[in-house]
Amino acid sequence: MSRRAWRRVLARPTPGAETPATETGFERRLARAAWLRSDGIDPIDVPIRTGEPAMPERAEGRFGELHRAGRLMRFVWSHLAFPRHDREAEANPQQTAARLGSLGLSLAMLLGFALLILTGLNFPLVEPDETRNVQIAIEMAESGDFVLPTRHGDPYLDKPAMLFWSLATSFRSFGIAPWSARLPVALACFATIAAVLLIGSGRYGVVSARVGALLLTGCAGFLLVGRFVITDALLTCWITWAALSLHRGSAPGAWRTAWWLVAGIALGLGVLTKGPVAPVLVLPPFLLWSWLERSLGRRDLLRAAWIIVPMIAIPLPWFLSVAIREPGQLEHFFLKHNLQRFTQAFDHREAWWFYVPVVFAGMFPTSLLIPSAAIWLFSRRPSLRGLRTRNDGYLLLCGLWTIGFFSCSSSKLPTYILPALPPLSLLLGRFVVRVLLSRRAEAGRLVQGYHRHLARWLPWQIVTMLAVVAVAAAVVEAWLVPDIRPTDWWQWIGMAFAASLTFVVLRSTHGPFVAKWGLLGASLPIVLGYLSHDVYGDGTSLRSNFPEALAQVGTLEQNRPKNDPTPVVWFGRMGDSIRMHLGRTPDHRFAESQVTELCRFAAERGETIIVAIPRHAHLIADDMPMDFRLEPIRDDGLLWRLRRESSESGERVAGRPGESRTER
Repeated sequence: MSRRAWRRVLARPTPGAETPATETGFERRLARAAWLRSDGIDPIDVPIRTGEPAMPERAEGRFGELHRAGRLMRFVWSHLAFPRHDREAEANPQQTAARLGSLGLSLAMLLGFALLILTGLNFPLVEPDETRNVQIAIEMAESGDFVLPTRHGDPYLDKPAMLFWSLATSFRSFGIAPWSARLPVALACFATIAAVLLIGSGRYGVVSARVGALLLTGCAGFLLVGRFVITDALLTCWITWAALSLHRGSAPGAWRTAWWLVAGIALGLGVLTKGPVAPVLVLPPFLLWSWLERSLGRRDLLRAAWIIVPMIAIPLPWFLSVAIREPGQLEHFFLKHNLQRFTQAFDHREAWWFYVPVVFAGMFPTSLLIPSAAIWLFSRRPSLRGLRTRNDGYLLLCGLWTIGFFSCSSSKLPTYILPALPPLSLLLGRFVVRVLLSRRAEAGRLVQGYHRHLARWLPWQIVTMLAVVAVAAAVVEAWLVPDIRPTDWWQWIGMAFAASLTFVVLRSTHGPFVAKWGLLGASLPIVLGYLSHDVYGDGTSLRSNFPEALAQVGTLEQNRPKNDPTPVVWFGRMGDSIRMHLGRTPDHRFAESQVTELCRFAAERGETIIVAIPRHAHLIADDMPMDFRLEPIRDDGLLWRLRRESSESGERVAGRPGESRTER
């Protein structure tokens, strides 16, 4: 209402009151609400508890502003932002058959997600991150020491051991190969989608959970990181299970102890994956939501032990065991790689708005729904505000908290905000089901014109965009791999046939409105699966230096005499996971910090051939003694020759490879 109308209401005397002094504040509010209704203005009724004692004057003066701010936040949350409650469906014997059919469809979707994510993993590793993590896991699997991770024999204390445990277990079970290295990460990606689909069905609705899982699969960044051997996909799995289990256990009638125990176990495994960032991303949004909803009571303080105890008890033995063997591990990990990286980063510095374009790029094409969902979330229209529920608020808090937390960090990488994608995808799924797939949308009677346009044309627009992306990806693949096989042609034909068949079947059974959205739902995993399986794999073959290095080493071995004693040394990142590519451990390898040892090794043998990327070759040239010379064997290659020159001709100094003193 306007300020003028409110001043007019305040100026009216209370009818029926003898004097203003005898009128209570409660009666005055009731009278003013009646006047508002008589003027055609519908006020918002706030339920109150009668007989509640007033706050003492001392508390009013000391904590009054904070108390009023808290009440205002709760009022805005429950009456303006998210005015509706989600009620879980009670068990109904008449709905058993329908629920079994619903479960069968969910299991069929999980099978499709498994085929999409767990296949096509056998492509080259990308250095430095993948090869470094695989190297640590190979050493762990071969040594049998599952306590202290090592890299080239030196303790590796930057990350906890969960990722290395999973990789080492996969190597011992299936052998050392690129696909067995990616299998644990792909399983974590699949488990994240399963959490959205299975846990989300009980708290956010079956249809919303299915659409949310499909939209999560439609996030290109999620699929690509799910095939990359780093800790972020594994951390996202534990955070998603913990956040959804906490919220699921807070529902009316839910078995809170069991769900909170699942959340505590997931948080403990998350700490073992990447440290204390797991509870930091999960607990604050849940506690804020619980305070706004007033959903926690005194008994829940005792139930909180089911969260805290496993969260501490699971990672504590490993941290203590490593601290006993390496006393500086706790300080190195918690202070340098957590606190210092957050406050004063020593690498990956970016601007505060860095994650705004990253979210849109990482969630593409699902991110095309974000502007319309923002209109739904922040609109004051009664028709849209009535569709927002408290569960939507929890998902929004989880996603925004993760993005805001890492935006405050001084160290930023695109993969850090991966845990925000599952709750945001589930929130977008609820928006699609409640607004764009509603009966009003099918009839073209949505109040918001922008949403009405989206419900009619968005599926066609996204399908057209996906078709253009698929054609461009096919052209890129033909450029990367000139020899197009007949199976590739059948693959493209099969993709087009599957999408067309989906549209025809749905149009004949459910009508054109459902058919166009079904076509969009089928096109997302088909096109993104093609990108992640074929184009991404071919691209990593060019991004990885190992195939080219192995080819150059093989050519060198064929051309030089058999009795040539010149050793071949793998240096820096080229020494990581080389056993996977050679099938054996190389005879000689040195890390980036071992330039002095490398030069001593080369001095003893007179000449050494080094396999290194150009940047690491420059590192050798900068740190090697002045009487050494480093020169490339080929201008565009990865092979370098390092030898020691005599003092009479030692005019070469440390600098760029092949650079002389006079040239410098």
